[in-house]
Amino acid sequence: EYFLNFWGENSAMMEKVVANIAALRDFCKQNGIPVYYTAQPKEQSDEDRALLNDMWGPGLTRSPEQQQVIAALAPDEDDTVLVKWRYSAFHRSPLEEMLKETGRDQLIITGVYAH
Repeated sequence: EYFLNFWGENSAMMEKVVANIAALRDFCKQNGIPVYYTAQPKEQSDEDRALLNDMWGPGLTRSPEQQQVIAALAPDEDDTVLVKWRYSAFHRSPLEEMLKETGRDQLIITGVYAH
């Protein structure tokens, strides 16, 4: 919610982005491709936030509606949610080990701000 709110309610562009991400996620699930999410913790130190501070300020608040992934894209029990500590979602992440354990060596990366 937090990152979609930047674009305002009822953004046609974000509706299309969410639909495309949902379609990609559904394709992965139908084809046995594991789905990983990254999510920022509710509170982060300035050191952990680093470049995130430049774009997003202090970050997520304690408001539950801002902390959750929107329902259309919410992870389910088969998905893995990794803590996103920095602007790079891979910083301090166990993703590399998880990929090795499952014999995976490629990623499909998507998201509202996947760049």
